[in-house]
Amino acid sequence: MNERPREPIICLGQRYGTSSDVDSSTETQSRSWPEEFLRHQESLFWFTYRTGFSQIARASTSSTGARSITSRFGLDALTSDTGFGCMIRSAQTLLANALVAKRVGRTWRLSRQAEVDRTFEQDLLRSFADDERAPFGIHRFVANGAAACGVAEGQWFGPSAAARCIERLNDECADSPLTVYLDADSAGTIYEGDLLQKWAGSSSSALLLLVPHRLGISGVHEQYRASFLGLFNREELIGVAGGRPASAHFFFARQGSSIFYLDPHLPKPALPLRSDTDDLYTNEELTSVHTRRVRCMDISDADPSMLLGLLFLNKGEWTRFKDHCNETERRARVLTIVSGSRPPLRTRRTVTQDQIQSARQCSPPSSSGGLPDRLDSQVEEDDLLTDEEGLQ
Repeated sequence: MNERPREPIICLGQRYGTSSDVDSSTETQSRSWPEEFLRHQESLFWFTYRTGFSQIARASTSSTGARSITSRFGLDALTSDTGFGCMIRSAQTLLANALVAKRVGRTWRLSRQAEVDRTFEQDLLRSFADDERAPFGIHRFVANGAAACGVAEGQWFGPSAAARCIERLNDECADSPLTVYLDADSAGTIYEGDLLQKWAGSSSSALLLLVPHRLGISGVHEQYRASFLGLFNREELIGVAGGRPASAHFFFARQGSSIFYLDPHLPKPALPLRSDTDDLYTNEELTSVHTRRVRCMDISDADPSMLLGLLFLNKGEWTRFKDHCNETERRARVLTIVSGSRPPLRTRRTVTQDQIQSARQCSPPSSSGGLPDRLDSQVEEDDLLTDEEGLQ
């Protein structure tokens, strides 16, 4: 139960009244939530499992393919992403809402009035259709995951693989109004020189910053919690995608220590590609990517493997966000921004599961189950990962 239930809800930089007690362990459909908050949540685009789309053939020879749905069940092709696609769907949710903020602004709200022009929504759904021709569809994510990240068809994506796919697919889409910057090895440290260099080389005025980050071992480490929750105060935040295999979510708001999320684990019929302007998405298809159902959990229950997404519509927003980040005590920061470019990577070691277990046994206990002293913004990603878990 939320310890401070009368605190306001903070949703992507917007502040909404108070509600009744938040039960962070359940779906809270029946409780009284501020209507403006519900409108904000409902206006977010929300992608979930889909069934019955055109086949995604099994073609990968990746050594990790044994953990894929296709290998485990002896499938030659996939027509649904149920069981493996939750991180992909959460990544689609992140990217779609970044496109919304760029194209129609952060204050855009969904309208059900018949006379409202819904051309924008129609165009967005075409980009995310469950079709190999859609630039941000499930087929493209799976293909890029296999080609660029070694993630076999039917295998769960980690935050890093999802971020790499967003970056590649956006770079391949000539119509995208975004520049995507990703430093997959940053461990939360952003080198401003590298970011500004990519931004300057793009025709887009808006930059989507993707930061795969692990904020603990078995849970979000206590030293990071205040900084992580504070991100929801910032309008630059698009959302956070993350979770363990088969249990990824999209986080977008907080109240006290509770964090609100959109759940991708709801199978729905495939979203077709309606390529003709006269062939419009039905109202049922349009409403399938929105929800008013409120779900939340306490931060102590969240998995620490995260993909942070932040959108800067101009350089002024970046400067203000940078100043805000650097006001926080360094050791407690989720993100650290430094000037200059990233130094050459040193030789990096891989830690086995046995070594991590040994470290857990030798380290002093912490309330979060994470690393008590060693985990800071300078820890290399591979120091925390094994072959089976982590950011991938």
